[in-house]
Amino acid sequence: MAGLKSILPAILGRKITPTNVYRGILDLTPLRKAFVWLKPERAITTVTPVHSEIEIVSFPCPHTPGVKYFDVLPGERGLRRVSDFGTPEDKQALYERIERKHETKDYLSRAMRVVLLENVDVFLPEGTVTLNGKIVEEACTSVRTALRPSYYLDRMRLKKFKIPGDRIFLPILHWRAYGHWTTDLLTRIDTLERCPEVPKVPYLFPDNPAQFHLASLKAAGITEDQLDRRPPGRYRVERLWLPVRIMEHNNTHPKAFEWLRKRILPNVPLTRSGRRVLISRADATWRRMVNEDALMEALAPWGFERIILGKLSWEDQVRVFAEAELVMGPHGAGMASIVYSPPNATLVEFFTPTLIDNTFVFCAHVGGLKHGVIFGEDVGRDMHIPVEKVLAILDEIGLSRA
Repeated sequence: MAGLKSILPAILGRKITPTNVYRGILDLTPLRKAFVWLKPERAITTVTPVHSEIEIVSFPCPHTPGVKYFDVLPGERGLRRVSDFGTPEDKQALYERIERKHETKDYLSRAMRVVLLENVDVFLPEGTVTLNGKIVEEACTSVRTALRPSYYLDRMRLKKFKIPGDRIFLPILHWRAYGHWTTDLLTRIDTLERCPEVPKVPYLFPDNPAQFHLASLKAAGITEDQLDRRPPGRYRVERLWLPVRIMEHNNTHPKAFEWLRKRILPNVPLTRSGRRVLISRADATWRRMVNEDALMEALAPWGFERIILGKLSWEDQVRVFAEAELVMGPHGAGMASIVYSPPNATLVEFFTPTLIDNTFVFCAHVGGLKHGVIFGEDVGRDMHIPVEKVLAILDEIGLSRA
């Protein structure tokens, strides 16, 4: 019964498929304890001095000495800030989440580095990198996911291949998740370009990229002919050039966000400015606003547009955020495009007691934006957002009517 109770919350908002049930049974029930070799101290290794530099260590694990790496930029320190707009109760609720998760009121981003790994295994499409059988911590966007028994069994079933010579790799666990791709993976191209030792070699990449992968890579200067696209498999790479993870507890290196704007926006022509946008999740299976029509009616005097990001190309999604002065809507991966918004813009996120995340508070403040927060109520897997709170925050921001 305990195992069943742990599975059900995890599959809320997801399709109930044989794969998801299989993962739930392996990863979320006592059965996972049988995989004793997937403990962090046994299954993970670091190859740079990251654990001696950052204050908060996600997973204590041993260090593998002797791996060659190149320092690019040191980490930068900053202060975690409370949201700029919202009721005192809502702002405090979100900030308490930050304090519980991060333990400190300031942060130190990871340093920018490139690692040269020899004779390592890369698992596609998942993106895990292993050295001598151990997961390379600096390669992961989520160590916790890489340690799940279901992912381990998936890796062990893959066919083995060899790739001679050099390849560059953007570690792509969660690579289908737009938010992770934007804030933690695309940004690593900046690290590569700052490192003169990195050779001009192909990028190792899965063979079924999404439209946003190819479009964003092209805007960043990486064309399709630079991608060595491979089917699912376990690839032993002779020399792998790896830009290490620069995000620590959602704290991506500020210089990486600066690079994103400078590199991407000139390749996505803008046609207007001052847009006011309500992000709709009407095409999603959860986090929808059950009173969305009422919200739009209330926002009409201020000239708000209703946008469903899932119906837009990557270029058009970037354009929406880059042209906006105010974006509001439920927290979700699509909000990652806030990194392309102008420094004077405002992001207002909708949360509920069961949906709290501070990722884009950090993104907004690092990018010079203001951040607002509104807590609504859970309605099953969806949410109800009080109209009066929305109108109050517009008044607090000082937004003029259209």
